[in-house]
Amino acid sequence: MTAFLWGHRGTSYIAPEALDETLNHSGRARAMTVFTPIRPFCTLIVRAVFWLARRSLSKGPGNIEKLSFIHFARWGVIRRLPDFGQPPEHLRQPLFMFESNYNGSFDQYIDAFANILTTGMTLFWGTSYGFPRPKPVTRFIEYIHANEFVTDHYYSAYPTATRTMIVSALALEEEHAAFSGVAASLTPELFAARYVKLLVLEQGATERAATTIPGLAPGRGFGRFNRSGLAYAVTSLTPIRHGREAELRAHLHGLATSPFAELPDVHFGRWVIIDELKLSWPGAPRRRTRLQSQYLLFTASVTRPDAAAANALPESFLRQVAETIPEQADAIWGSCVGYPGSASVDASVDYLRRSLLDTLLFHVGYPNATVQQVRQALARHDALVDFARRHQAEPDPATLQLAYVTESASWGL
Repeated sequence: MTAFLWGHRGTSYIAPEALDETLNHSGRARAMTVFTPIRPFCTLIVRAVFWLARRSLSKGPGNIEKLSFIHFARWGVIRRLPDFGQPPEHLRQPLFMFESNYNGSFDQYIDAFANILTTGMTLFWGTSYGFPRPKPVTRFIEYIHANEFVTDHYYSAYPTATRTMIVSALALEEEHAAFSGVAASLTPELFAARYVKLLVLEQGATERAATTIPGLAPGRGFGRFNRSGLAYAVTSLTPIRHGREAELRAHLHGLATSPFAELPDVHFGRWVIIDELKLSWPGAPRRRTRLQSQYLLFTASVTRPDAAAANALPESFLRQVAETIPEQADAIWGSCVGYPGSASVDASVDYLRRSLLDTLLFHVGYPNATVQQVRQALARHDALVDFARRHQAEPDPATLQLAYVTESASWGL
């Protein structure tokens, strides 16, 4: 099957093969952004399905534990587009949104979903037009690919790390810190024994990380489904001013450094221009929604270090955006209808707050770990592995101990 992008306001069709898929990559991480139209009167069914999913995940991860390559993912339903005074929009069908940050190839990802979460994927997408069921997987891959949008700017806070590497490093942190704290005071023989035990734990942590995902921590308060533990899913949609679409896309594609890099709590972020809904594929609704404006999708997966800081989300994050990257914000949202500019932080925060969308399910691959904690754990883990490789042939425990105590002092433990 050949899938096409339904051109905005009469522009030509574009086959997905012609789109720059490299924009969906940030090192080892890949972005997926999918919108599918939901059949009439099925939004209550979708919400019921996700209510059951949240209850199930709160009791334990189940089969999702096998999908060890997912960093962050979110599902949601869009019934209305935020109104900032752009030409009125009428969604003929609600939109089912799926976003993921994962490792591996597109085909591997969908194949794993189809074979591991067959029932879950049928329930999640079963109310969408044209859904072919997860098996045979080739048709499922074609369906998702036909409804996927390529990102215009994608960011990962740790592009060289997989989700398995991160969970392994985090699992080893406490043991590594405890060992480092007493390493100098141990006898060489006891040091050697505990050092070997640490390396065994490192290997075990890596193996467990490849097969286990912690359960979902339910959120509380406003926008509670956007929360998972100390993490928050920020999802924003703003209308782009007519005539500014190409300029905005060029700006996002040309960013030499990511504005997200200046926002210390962001694990993953993206901007995606929704130029028109993709509805030229088998099974799509005949009465198609034709957007009157193009829209800028902005998402960020954010984690704060404690409950008090997490409860201040998303307001505190929106304020951080307005205060920390005002020039970048103006260069991006300045192309959007109603954006007040960075001169007034409160007005900018209010604008972004009005653009927020809720999710129905937010999955986090490493709950409660901040960006700083992930980076530190990865650095220490890599330092330990490098040390072990360089000293694996050292026969003298005293020499090994001295080398470890000397070198680990610079690992930041």
